[in-house]
Amino acid sequence: MVILTINKLPEANMETSLIESIKDNFFKDPKCPKCHSKKIVKAGFFKGKQRYKWNGCKKPLNIFTETILSYSHYKEKWDDFIQTMEDKKSLRKAAIKLKVDNSTLFYWRHKIMSTINKENTSILTGPIE
Repeated sequence: MVILTINKLPEANMETSLIESIKDNFFKDPKCPKCHSKKIVKAGFFKGKQRYKWNGCKKPLNIFTETILSYSHYKEKWDDFIQTMEDKKSLRKAAIKLKVDNSTLFYWRHKIMSTINKENTSILTGPIE
């Protein structure tokens, strides 16, 4: 059994949503993990969303690529889910409130914890049993 305590989450502007924050940060210092290109060009639309591609390797992306919201079908519900986590509600209660399946929220919680762990391992403390 692993017991971890979150001491301090990275500062976030609660006045803007997670989607707005990702959109605002999309063009700030982009760098392709494959070709290390820093230039992005527009590449049409896919399923109603603007697509881009790296100028070097031509790999396609959108504003949610390699973010916590990538592959999420309920992007608009993430802010409410984060609020239920801060309120220390169970996944079952959060699932009822957000009208999504428990397994979806389980996966989301693990995406959040994985991201926190990658960003700053010093915010997790406590005994590991």
